[in-house]
Amino acid sequence: LSEVVTKRANIELMLIDPYWTRLDLVRAYKFSVPVLNVTEIMRGSHPSQLADNDSPYVWAAKQGQKIESFDDYLQVVDQIFQMAVAADAVCLKSTQAYQRTLRYENVPQSRAAEVFGKLKDSITAEEQKDFEDFMFWHVTKLSAKYELPFQIHTGHGRLQGSSPMMLLDLIQANPDTKFVLFHGGFPWVGETGAIAMRHRNVWID
Repeated sequence: LSEVVTKRANIELMLIDPYWTRLDLVRAYKFSVPVLNVTEIMRGSHPSQLADNDSPYVWAAKQGQKIESFDDYLQVVDQIFQMAVAADAVCLKSTQAYQRTLRYENVPQSRAAEVFGKLKDSITAEEQKDFEDFMFWHVTKLSAKYELPFQIHTGHGRLQGSSPMMLLDLIQANPDTKFVLFHGGFPWVGETGAIAMRHRNVWID
């Protein structure tokens, strides 16, 4: 396998998104490095929002920890980032553009804390969006803290609400985070190019 990948296909490095088990970061081959997919981390207002194989709650339980408050949850998320760095992860990845709008408001932590711990069926879509918006900004700051570039799917798959222009306030407010915009923002390629020209912390993939 190594012969075929590295010599015949001339691939130097593969970035592997462990999509089905996002928190199981294993470097299986010397030519591969893991990516920390943070999509479900940002949705975790309650365990009922998540599948067990992607759940920070399940991950914490395996470490012998309990999540009983929003502060506990944020602490576990930080520990997951530390685990990712130790596992040679090289970047973060969000696929939320396939599920929701990329307009992430700068929601205060107190509003997200009000949503935390409520069953999936007992909160509104707006409340869940508040939680995810806060978490996206929080993960963006952790991206800078741990020096893990943030890959974000934009455009392409689900056009409703996936224009990179919706990320502009977030990008401007976080100059120390390295943003990688997937699909070149298609079909908003001109707008995506303008964002990258204006902001030295933005790359287009």
